[in-house]
Parts: sequence; C-alpha cells; structure tokens
Amino acid sequence: MELLKNFYVQRIVKKKITPLLPVNQDSIRTIGLVVDIQEQDRTEEIIQELVEQGFKKNQIYLLQYTKRKKKEQKEIDHLLSLKEVSWKGEIVHDYTNKFVQTPFDLLINYYDMEKMPLLLVTLFSKANFKVGFASVGKEINHLSVDTKPENVRTFVEELVKYLNILNKL
Repeated sequence: MELLKNFYVQRIVKKKITPLLPVNQDSIRTIGLVVDIQEQDRTEEIIQELVEQGFKKNQIYLLQYTKRKKKEQKEIDHLLSLKEVSWKGEIVHDYTNKFVQTPFDLLINYYDMEKMPLLLVTLFSKANFKVGFASVGKEINHLSVDTKPENVRTFVEELVKYLNILNKL
C-alpha cells in the first residue's frame, strides 16, 4: 500500500516541478531546516554547526521526517511521516502546512534520498533560497552541495562559503 501511495505522490511531484523563481538579494535571517531522521538523526549536530557559523538558534525552524511515528513521537509537532500525506499529494499536517507557508530566507533540505513527503515539502515551500544535496532533485534547490550527510561540518562550511559569495550573509 505504501509503495502505491509513493508512486502516486511521485507522479504528482513530477507534474508540479516548475523552474525555480529568481533568488532575492535579502540577507539570511530565518532558516527552515528539513531533516530526514530515518537513517540517523543529525539534527542537533546541524543546528550546532549553524550556530557556530553565526546563525541564531531561535531563528532556525525545524521539520523532521520519519517513515513511521512511534507512540512516544505522536505528540511531536515538528515530526512528519508518510501518513500525513494524502494520496493526492496534499499535506494534512498542520505544523507542516505552516512550515511550508512560511517565507524562510533559507531552506536547508538535509536529506540525500528522494522521499516523496520531503520532496513535497521542498517543492511547496515558500522559502526564498533552497539548499540541498547534489544527489537530490537539482530542479528543486537553488544550490546543491556535493557531500554526504555524515559530513555535517563540510556541508555547513560549503553552504556558508557560497552564501558569502552570493552576498546573502
């Protein structure tokens, strides 16, 4: 059943992909962070690296994805699972809908495998500048960093380097 749902949502994602809008020249103040915690949860490490690079922790907003929520995770707002995505590719999770509608200055997509709920969030996000891994949908990110998720420090350093080049910091 899950495989079939992924197939339908994947078709919807492919139809909705459009060219990215031009990037505005505003500096980065708010950051949306989308993390796949299924393989390994690197959320705290990512946030710590961003803070060390000068970003403020209270300006980083989090959305985590897991395949299935465990009983103790049911009440966690910032946790998204496949259950909260309808067969029509609509997100039926209040926190995620608010996250997607927020016009972040920067959206960091910290996942390296194409999973439909993650792609939907990235695709529908109102963020001004989207960054992710080179292995995932080049047509949905403005900037792709070619590294592995284990290399959190390298990812953040490369991100900051390119944001400086683009005069976004």
